[in-house]
Amino acid sequence: MKPWLHLLLITPFITLSCTGIKSPPQDQIVVRVGQEELSAKNFAKDIMRRAKDLDAVLVSDPLIIQRVKNSAIKDFMVQSFLKIWAKENTITIADSELNIEIERLQKNYPNNNAFLAALTKEGLSLDDWRREVYRSLIEHKLFQQLRATFAAPADSEIQLYYDHNKDKFKKNKAVKVRQIVTDSEDGAKQLLKELKTGKSFSKLAEKYSVSPEGKKGGTTEWIDTATLEVYEEAYNLRPGIPSNILKSPYGYHIMELLEKRPGGQQNLKDVKETIRNTLMESKEQAAYSQWLETQIRKNKVFKNDPLIASLKISTEDK
Repeated sequence: MKPWLHLLLITPFITLSCTGIKSPPQDQIVVRVGQEELSAKNFAKDIMRRAKDLDAVLVSDPLIIQRVKNSAIKDFMVQSFLKIWAKENTITIADSELNIEIERLQKNYPNNNAFLAALTKEGLSLDDWRREVYRSLIEHKLFQQLRATFAAPADSEIQLYYDHNKDKFKKNKAVKVRQIVTDSEDGAKQLLKELKTGKSFSKLAEKYSVSPEGKKGGTTEWIDTATLEVYEEAYNLRPGIPSNILKSPYGYHIMELLEKRPGGQQNLKDVKETIRNTLMESKEQAAYSQWLETQIRKNKVFKNDPLIASLKISTEDK
């Protein structure tokens, strides 16, 4: 049983079957929103793409599969609402705008082969992906329009949020250190001796440290002292003086304190922009939810529940 499941995890073959339906279901309509229709064939394609990484146990769970179906239906409905809204408001995306966005997204991949491989892994054709990019740009225009319906958070709102959420704006102590990390205590002891004879901390770190910052002379970015006990100890070091050997789950550390930052409550001025963005996101989400409710009320939605329930996912060993 286990080898079969292992094989499914590597190369699952997912089929969609229909029970209790006399005629082939592929041409039947699963969901209709206004004039937008989702056929059983395209519904099946979407479900198989979403379920491709599920193992045999999850595929056999009716609740999991129902969630997959619900997610596919919800996304189709939202996409349909967006398409209808864009048509009603004469909103389109110019080819030049679409191409610029496509080029921007493709730059996230090292080369075209890596990009195409990512699409294949997601079960998307290039045309499918272009349509998704187009929809994302339409959605961006929707949010631009929604933002125009409400004002930016006032200073009084920001102050009120800060006063009621002060625990969110407490920060721990932090340090910047130069460190050498070794796998063995004997190696750390030998390096500490060399440091005491005046050898360069940075050069020894570059040569012997097993930690990622070793290549940069052992200098770290800001580290929360709560991350590891050794950094709490580093907070109390005298700047510029190497520590004794400190042990952590990552090895044996020799540290030199460069800077330290006290913890405590952050001032409103330091977190004002963070709060402003949080409140803006909350207002955007509220406006979007209201827009979605409006679309559901104004557009006739049909769902073929018997057909949706009859579609089953199974796995077969290819």
